[in-house]
Amino acid sequence: MPKRLPDRTKTSKPKLLPGEVFQMLMVYNLPHKWMSVSNYGRLFSHRRKVGRGVGGGRGTRLEYDPNYWLESIWSEEYQTRTYTDGTQNKKLTCLYKKITLPKGFFDGTLLADYDYHASSKDTFNKRITIHQAIMWTFRPWKNYPPKGIDPKVCQNLDPTLEQYLVMSSVINHKHHRPDKDNYVCIEDRSKDDLEYVTPSDNTKEAVKHYGGATYQSKELRILKEEKKENKKIDNIITLPNIINFLE
Repeated sequence: MPKRLPDRTKTSKPKLLPGEVFQMLMVYNLPHKWMSVSNYGRLFSHRRKVGRGVGGGRGTRLEYDPNYWLESIWSEEYQTRTYTDGTQNKKLTCLYKKITLPKGFFDGTLLADYDYHASSKDTFNKRITIHQAIMWTFRPWKNYPPKGIDPKVCQNLDPTLEQYLVMSSVINHKHHRPDKDNYVCIEDRSKDDLEYVTPSDNTKEAVKHYGGATYQSKELRILKEEKKENKKIDNIITLPNIINFLE
């Protein structure tokens, strides 16, 4: 997936894609008004620079403005696996972003002491992935728990327990394409690319998809490519075939 730089000249609300909706970003189960995310995974910041500033940006500050929309582009994270034959396979594992949160954002929660990645005296950074941003915002865990858990029993959970469950849940890419499967459908949940699963079910899905172990993903990809090439060759209509058909 090619990297796309944000257009710093556009700071108004973006044109919506078909069926796209923006909501305030949720971080675990806490609202973060500084950012908005869509069900397509597009992420925007509502903090703009104010003040004239003095050399090197000193004197400026970032101020929340709900009418200011600056796109934040997700970064790509890769994992490289080396095989016994010496070959390597570089695989994209997720799209992520380090977002800025105000000091005290997690006060009173399980992450009350999570502010050691400070970006200034008033803020700190937190790493999130695109699939987390989408699911936390549009598919609250208590309303869309893993299969086998009745949402009705999740409605009156203690906030601390709810946050623990959100933090410990796994998000599964249904089609195992972390660079593309980052979408939930507002009208039809069956069209979602993402879902909450238990760690056990996540492993089962990986085994089912990769045929036993994730390290086989390279071999399966090669086989699929070979099958596609062979199918193209089989579908070629050669001159002798045409002559035989005419006869």
